[in-house]
Amino acid sequence: MGQLALGNVTNLQGLELMGNGNYTTTRASGPISFGASGTSGLATLQDDALEASNVNISTEFSDLIIAQRAFEANAKSVATFDTVTQDTINMVH
Repeated sequence: MGQLALGNVTNLQGLELMGNGNYTTTRASGPISFGASGTSGLATLQDDALEASNVNISTEFSDLIIAQRAFEANAKSVATFDTVTQDTINMVH
């Protein structure tokens, strides 16, 4: 069959997030050491298994709050514009 090589670093927290779930090594993370699954302290792979989510929930929640505040600000702008427009129309009449 075949083997899949896995990599590990000394300090996982030292990896730099590149985006889309991709990471790169830094001086803080240390170099990558490669090996076969289940050897040298590396994880084992399991077929037909569902992976747990790797979404950063705090970042997603912060982005949601920012989007909500932007929506509220835009809604207030529209309401203010409607009020000014209605006052202008009333002045014309």
